[in-house]
Amino acid sequence: MNCEGEKPDYHKKFEITNKRKKVKIVVAIIVILSIVGAIGSLAYSAGFIPVKDFLDVKEPPGSYVELNAEDFIEEYPEINDMPNLDKIKYKAYGADESVESIAKYYKEKMEKDGYNLLREGTAYLDGKNFQYYGFLKGLTAVGVLLVSGADQEIGHNTMVVYTTGSALDYKEILDWYQNQT
Repeated sequence: MNCEGEKPDYHKKFEITNKRKKVKIVVAIIVILSIVGAIGSLAYSAGFIPVKDFLDVKEPPGSYVELNAEDFIEEYPEINDMPNLDKIKYKAYGADESVESIAKYYKEKMEKDGYNLLREGTAYLDGKNFQYYGFLKGLTAVGVLLVSGADQEIGHNTMVVYTTGSALDYKEILDWYQNQT
């Protein structure tokens, strides 16, 4: 029998079933977000996801001084046309070690840190020999540019330019470079 104001049994069962479904959906969403968050945190902690403010520039081995990278950009004004220069983190150094020694150091250091060497080569600009190395780990990319015989310009044997940032930003830089050469 049904008293006025009371809902029939099938309505009560329907409401309970709906409440259970809603609870299950909320729990499922929380579990999924927790898993995605944990995976994202691990990937970020391992260096697979670049966040510009937290990317580290690795100094060269041996004796070195930090150079003003803006002076280097002024010396080679075509660099100003490079896309995404403002999106990557970079520093320049004058080092006393040889190009070969510094290249070996960075290759070993980056491999130890989980990066893969994707590009390696030599370029010439204004009669200078530039060696470059491109490393990738997840979405984080690192570019190292080494210039030998820079004693007269900077007072050190080798100039080192270390850059790091998102691989997607570097893709546009590589496309620009290939169009320049």
